[in-house]
Amino acid sequence: MKNYEAYEIIARVMRMCDETNVSWLDCFRGKRQKVSTCDSLMGGSIVAAIAIIEDKPVFIGDRYYDRKGNKQVATTHDIQWSSDWWKDCSWNTPKPKTVPVEILVEDAEWVVKMYHSSYSALGTIARTCRKALEDIRHE
Repeated sequence: MKNYEAYEIIARVMRMCDETNVSWLDCFRGKRQKVSTCDSLMGGSIVAAIAIIEDKPVFIGDRYYDRKGNKQVATTHDIQWSSDWWKDCSWNTPKPKTVPVEILVEDAEWVVKMYHSSYSALGTIARTCRKALEDIRHE
């Protein structure tokens, strides 16, 4: 790596950290030489983060969740300094989305009867119906 390339990486990291609570120095991982961050980059003893997710630097090999909730691993293909691919990403497992449903008591009883032991989505619906029916009966 040439000297100017190391300075370009440092400048990119500093810009990336501008609107976050992350210090640009936290965006480097590895054994830092006593001389400077630039010399450490050129010597290959440290690597730079490729993005920041939820105020935490992302390095090659880190695992995160994309906007669809799929687990991803940061790779060299993710290095898109001008891209905002990371804005909708998270370190945490996404919470499942729920949908409110209105159902007649008779229909809920039928769903419970037919699918109470199923391990599919219908089984989940049946268990939810059973709990709702119990709540109705206790009122």
